[in-house]
Amino acid sequence: MPREFGRNQLVAQFIKQELAILIQREFPLNQFGMITLTAVDLSPDLKNAAVYVTALNSRLSNDKLLAELNEQAGHFRHEISHLMTSKGV
Repeated sequence: MPREFGRNQLVAQFIKQELAILIQREFPLNQFGMITLTAVDLSPDLKNAAVYVTALNSRLSNDKLLAELNEQAGHFRHEISHLMTSKGV
């Protein structure tokens, strides 16, 4: 019987929590509106993640906001990797 909360789900939850903090710090509310992470899906080998976001009251169009988030993806990946190694996830 599969476990309800396997490693995959625990890592996805950790990424979602820490990435929400990073986005809140990097993307100020007055400029970008409220950005909410709705889900993080991880591949079975934990190498790839799909992050789903919702933006409310954004001054930018959704396409521009997503482009800005994708530009910062490398920075976020770097920060998350340091947090995962320091917290032992």
